[in-house]
Amino acid sequence: MLHTLDISGNQIVVLPEEISHLQGLRELNVSRNALIGLPITIGSLRSLEVLDLSENYIIALDMSMARLENLRMLNVSDNRLTSLPSYLGLLSHNLRILLVDGNPFDRSLREMIEPILT
Repeated sequence: MLHTLDISGNQIVVLPEEISHLQGLRELNVSRNALIGLPITIGSLRSLEVLDLSENYIIALDMSMARLENLRMLNVSDNRLTSLPSYLGLLSHNLRILLVDGNPFDRSLREMIEPILT
């Protein structure tokens, strides 16, 4: 069973929905690609603990990510996010590292983080 998948630096534009078939996946690194979003099936990866989406062109995080209950580290640095969705707060019981630097946020970081933590 595959536990770690590193497909970073490959100019991938679309992550296939079939990624959801990797049910035992714990670490997924898709950094340094050309992704603008994620498939809604990403939320099916319930064993996922580490998700690195850094250095892509992602403009929004899919709500299905709220189902990633075991996620400990989420890196969305250096994308095109203008806000963070409040549903990330659903991950706060396990999420220990959230990296968001290098995004063109509309509001101050404090204004975005408070709804996630409450």
